[in-house]
Amino acid sequence: MSDRPKRARRVFIRALGLHGAEREVFLSEACGDLDLRRDVDSLFSHLDADPAFLERPGAPRRIPLPIAGDLLGDFRIVREIGKGGMGVVYEAVERSLDRRVALKVLRESLATSRDAHSGFRREATLAARLRHRNIVPVYRLDEHAGLLFIVSELITGPPLHRWLARRPGPLPEKEALEIVAAVAEALDYAHQHGIIHRDVKPANVLLDEDGTPRLTDFGQAKDVLDDASVSGTLTGTFHYMSPEQANLASAQLDKRTDVFSLGVVLYEMLTGRKPFLGETPVQVMDAIRSTEPPVASKAAPGVSEDAAVVCRKALEKERLHRYQSAGALAADLRATIAGEPILARPPGLKRRARQFIRRHRSASAAVLALLIGVPTGVGVIRYLDDPSPRLTVITEPAGAVLTARRIDPRDGSFGPPVRFGRSPASDRLPAGYYRITAVLEGTGSAEATRHLPADSTVEVHARIRPTDEVTGPMVLVSRDDPELLDRVRAKFSGAAPPASFWIDRTEVSNGDFRRYLEETGSSYRPGLWGPVEEWDPAWDALPVAGVPYREAQSYAEWAGKRLPTLAEWDLAARGPDAAMYPWGDDETLTPEALIPWANVFGDDHAWIWSPADSFPSLAPRYRERVLPVNVLPDGYRDVSWIGLVHTLGNVAEWTESVPFIQGAGDFRERIVKGDHWGRDLDETWSLRKRMTHFIESGPMLACGIRCAKTVGLEVPESAGTESPTGRR
Repeated sequence: MSDRPKRARRVFIRALGLHGAEREVFLSEACGDLDLRRDVDSLFSHLDADPAFLERPGAPRRIPLPIAGDLLGDFRIVREIGKGGMGVVYEAVERSLDRRVALKVLRESLATSRDAHSGFRREATLAARLRHRNIVPVYRLDEHAGLLFIVSELITGPPLHRWLARRPGPLPEKEALEIVAAVAEALDYAHQHGIIHRDVKPANVLLDEDGTPRLTDFGQAKDVLDDASVSGTLTGTFHYMSPEQANLASAQLDKRTDVFSLGVVLYEMLTGRKPFLGETPVQVMDAIRSTEPPVASKAAPGVSEDAAVVCRKALEKERLHRYQSAGALAADLRATIAGEPILARPPGLKRRARQFIRRHRSASAAVLALLIGVPTGVGVIRYLDDPSPRLTVITEPAGAVLTARRIDPRDGSFGPPVRFGRSPASDRLPAGYYRITAVLEGTGSAEATRHLPADSTVEVHARIRPTDEVTGPMVLVSRDDPELLDRVRAKFSGAAPPASFWIDRTEVSNGDFRRYLEETGSSYRPGLWGPVEEWDPAWDALPVAGVPYREAQSYAEWAGKRLPTLAEWDLAARGPDAAMYPWGDDETLTPEALIPWANVFGDDHAWIWSPADSFPSLAPRYRERVLPVNVLPDGYRDVSWIGLVHTLGNVAEWTESVPFIQGAGDFRERIVKGDHWGRDLDETWSLRKRMTHFIESGPMLACGIRCAKTVGLEVPESAGTESPTGRR
């Protein structure tokens, strides 16, 4: 049976989105023969006679994927060469340049999905930023006749997983190390350009004609510049996930997740088997989180000790013990190939014991029970396999006295202090939400607040700044004032802050944030900012906007401060006698009466927030709607009882408090307070209704920063217990 009717429908559907001469050119090229063209013209005749033709059952409404011989704009399809979760990959000829390329076409089932389109465009944008010898280059993103596709270089060799399937068993060590070292160098390049792959596996490594590995498929990639991916999101492929990916409650993913996944690939190539096995995805993920594979040199006798050490370090479950960059992994692989000394060292006795117990839990317990008694043996097992989170604190300068106190994420109240030495220090604590303080006598102090989930490793890098320098421009709110506490109890529905605190009088400016980025070397850049070379100095005085929670937290700690709690922000932003508004309890005033500059919003102030909006295109609107952080026009009413300005305008402000839903805290979110430049002025002007929950890592164009600091940190606490575990 002829397939001409099917081909006619396919050409017809693609031509629907074209008009005039463009449609005629497309039909002339796509049809090829008169019979096919007559069939297509017949379908258009049906459509002209009956516009409802496409709505009837059986009508060709869906946009089919192309087949060999079809045209997609300037591209003629040659053959299908692969399939992925998001798209189908074809070999094609780009006719205008007479070159063969690869086209990744969005799957038919996803053609109408906005999220799929957004993710596909994001993949192309990220990959197009990268130019490295071991990364498949993306030429452009294109769309034709309803089909979205990515155009990239055509790699004629097989994917690594198919190449390995044709060579069962372990690879020769040098060959395996060469391939993984090249991929590690590609990953290191991507990381330096702010991109984390998050789906490193053999299927995403293509081998060129000469055997050169080329990393591809950035569909799961994370851009650390917009920080658009949140912890708790399942990414990656099961056998190649890192422990952070397998544990959805873990901390935000960083570049070390790619190091672990590449370590899995290395182990598989060296030993001929995957390190983490299971009959179901859940079992595989559990193995990644809680079991240790046999050392590579024992799983495959031909593996050298250095190669086994490198592989073992890449597969460390705790990120702190893993290679800290793909570049460091690549350097040790190159050294192993050359027979030179490597930097990695085998794990110490305690970690080797823990890893052994993970592999042989039952046998270990039995042996220890026989050797040293059942109670002691069980205790040793629990000690070595402790699931308590590990907290590591590094301060600049070093030597600060470190204290951790559990903090209630709702009201900021404290538990008893726990002392655990001087920085740098690392210890285990019970899972929970903590305020960590670092005090360096004669110098100053620093604070940080962290959630420590079970089986996690959390690192805090704190900068000690002189207290007078930090608090000079801040405002003091003292709990020593009994009248203040009486006012809070009488009129304030929230809990009172548990300690006196300082809080910034003004919001953090773009100039302040630029200094932070320059000094720390952070790759983050707010989406509203234009190119560096086009920076307008007038922006320095305006409030920084579009800062995700983790970057706001990082800024505050760089400045020697922290983010305020919900209770602190609410109290500081009120009016005299704890009034609801900075000007009192009067709800009858209009926005224009409260803020004289409100008329700059004009009549067109209703604004629908859309993630699809281009950030730079919103910059003029932001510029019109905000005031410099320290400017107070005549008649300005947005000044709180202690002198805070712009709590009802400019930008919304992050707090470190966590929303509670049905009694449970969601540590992926933080509470944001205050109004912002994108809000419709017709909305109710009530501080009580200014509490909004935002996912902490989203590109929040409304969110800015106001910092706080606890009073009384200058003298290290003499009270307090030692480490709850009594060990390091």
